[in-house]
Amino acid sequence: MAGQLIQVATNTVTSSTAEVSLQGITTDDVYMVTLLGVTPDTDNTSLYCYVAIDGTKQTGSNYNGAFKRLKSNTTFSNDSFTNASTGWITAHSLGTATSENGNSVIYCYNFNNSSEYSFLTFEHSYLNNSAVLEGRQGGGVYTVAESHNSIYFEFIGGNIEAGTFTLYGLKK
Repeated sequence: MAGQLIQVATNTVTSSTAEVSLQGITTDDVYMVTLLGVTPDTDNTSLYCYVAIDGTKQTGSNYNGAFKRLKSNTTFSNDSFTNASTGWITAHSLGTATSENGNSVIYCYNFNNSSEYSFLTFEHSYLNNSAVLEGRQGGGVYTVAESHNSIYFEFIGGNIEAGTFTLYGLKK
């Protein structure tokens, strides 16, 4: 049946690790990434996402993004950033307490196209270290036209303690 998702790569973290890189983006097709139950080993830290080449994150002030933030304890807000070097935030202010974890669905576009900017759309949900349920929906672009064959995740100021990271492609 056409249009099925096929798993390209997965990494289930069961002990502290500095980063997770999912490789296997080999075509110009749309790819999907899921994050399930991601938790840090350090309190009050944020998970960042980057484009990568052969598992190495791309740095420089080339990350732009915009999203709507929905919080269970207050009204929504709109946030954006330009020329950032820290990638895109997938979960903010996570901690080590029970139930604090992040979940995401990310769609990757133009990642393997060296003539276009790589961009993504995302939906994140997480329970932060203040016991506030938060969601984010938006997108971002990496403003360098180059081919990326992987996507990279890391906590700033801590390690990834647990979670399942999976990359999917589309079977035609």
